[in-house]
Amino acid sequence: MTFGLSAPIDAQVSGPNLSADYVLASRLLSAMQRIPGIVDLRIAEPLNYPSFKVDVDRAKALELGLTESDVASSLLTLDERQFPARA
Repeated sequence: MTFGLSAPIDAQVSGPNLSADYVLASRLLSAMQRIPGIVDLRIAEPLNYPSFKVDVDRAKALELGLTESDVASSLLTLDERQFPARA
């Protein structure tokens, strides 16, 4: 990611398997480091961010008048006061 800064080269790796994506990004970074003139290489996305998986019971959600989108939107508004990190 360039965070709004100009960069002549911005390589992005994306796929369904975060671990495999990281391995590929690392190999790409290593290969690009051998190219003269390319500087300031980095993998900008951290892998150790907190995450959790939510499986919505669609039938129960529908009984309550909720969609999966409603549930997802509610989770996105949580902050650390409502969902504190554990030490």
